[in-house]
Amino acid sequence: MTSRNQDETPSDLWRWSATALRDAMWRGDVSATEVATAHLQRCDDVNGRINALISVSAEEALATAHELDTRPQADRTAPLHGVPVSIKDNTDQAGHANTCGIVEGAGNVAEEDASLVAALRSSGVVFVGRSNLPAWGLRWFSENELFGRTLNPWTAEHTPGGSSGGAAAAVAAGIVPIAHANDIGGSIRYPAAVCGVTGIRPTAGRVPKWSAPSLVSHAPSIAETVMAVEGPIARHVKDLRIALRAMSVHDPRDPASLPIGYRDEPALPPGTKVGVVREVPGVETCQENLRAVDVAAGWLAEAGYRTVEVNIPEILEAHRLWLLLLFEELRLGAAEMVALGGADLRQAMEYNFAVEDAAWGPNATLETFLRGHTRRNEILSVMESHFADIPLLLTPFSAARAPEHGADFASLERASELLWAQWPMTFVPCLGLPAATVPTGVAGGLPGSVQIIGGRFRESWILDAAQAVEDRAGVITPIDPVHAR
Repeated sequence: MTSRNQDETPSDLWRWSATALRDAMWRGDVSATEVATAHLQRCDDVNGRINALISVSAEEALATAHELDTRPQADRTAPLHGVPVSIKDNTDQAGHANTCGIVEGAGNVAEEDASLVAALRSSGVVFVGRSNLPAWGLRWFSENELFGRTLNPWTAEHTPGGSSGGAAAAVAAGIVPIAHANDIGGSIRYPAAVCGVTGIRPTAGRVPKWSAPSLVSHAPSIAETVMAVEGPIARHVKDLRIALRAMSVHDPRDPASLPIGYRDEPALPPGTKVGVVREVPGVETCQENLRAVDVAAGWLAEAGYRTVEVNIPEILEAHRLWLLLLFEELRLGAAEMVALGGADLRQAMEYNFAVEDAAWGPNATLETFLRGHTRRNEILSVMESHFADIPLLLTPFSAARAPEHGADFASLERASELLWAQWPMTFVPCLGLPAATVPTGVAGGLPGSVQIIGGRFRESWILDAAQAVEDRAGVITPIDPVHAR
């Protein structure tokens, strides 16, 4: 599939990449106001079909764009000058409600930007709206009792992913070229994959996560410190680069934040190994996702990489540890969270805890939990040693295609199938590693995708490999949502 010539048409600015828009605004070929207007019009045309953005700040966006346009040409050099961006509705943005998808959060108006939002603001973006998510960001689906369900632009029956499904759907539908997202289990990479766009989860500590304490934000727990990250979703790999660079600032208020700005490293030499991991014991990967891995492996070989089949038992163990380390922390506040999150979340979390109990036994002890963190560190050391010889891994984005809405609370069996199918997603945050998903085309009406993983702070190498896949697969979005208004 060949890429559309999105960057060469002066009309339909909502189709352009963020990089092309920024460069055109830098040159003065188009104005920030024209760009914002085009994206707001696109939002008006399609958002009602998919419910990707739950609030649209048109007046604020146009005022920001106008202010950017009044600046002297020499001052229009910010890295994301005039680029429309959405913010996920679990992140503080001054003057906007941070609801985290719960009814009680509707009045939780932020007085100050989260550190990530402040970084984007200083990079010149135009904020156009806030994206939908599940209550508390705790499902692989993006729906809640406050704003309803977000639909995947490709299909009404299957999830747009979670928890950043609104972000991914907005990017896929052309509402924004870049969307903010966050990820503690797969919430950047998974929605990007099932919506046919690309997303990168940076190394834990690369992008700051600070927000002022409120109803929906607090000092980070252990799991949030070592697993949770902020990052971008986009249609183009090159846009992930500029967004990640803008996001990668240091904020000492975040205990996990490290003063390591993003930069492009020298490319890996020809013949560099990419380890291919197709399956793990006990979990069967669907044929469509296996074919996507095969195709991507062939493209990487064309690009000069050397793909090798590898068996890394620690991957399955890290997925199992993710179940323990995340869900045992969630148990501490589960009663309040499910009370505020609604019936669907209550049932989904009951099944999630049951899956963890099946893996670790009921009533996991504090000793089990602490030993789990120790083992997690040991596995990270093993993985970093693997990356010294094989710098990148290629995996399916999931063992299964995008599930039907409500699969996580349909039955314990279905919820268990869904959680174990997500091993490619979950082992990565368990270890705090960076990874990206990138589309491989369309099969059976749904996007195909693969995941590329690297060692800590090797995002540049991951993006290089993702670019090689995109160069051959083409860019398959933006698309018009299939759903009638």
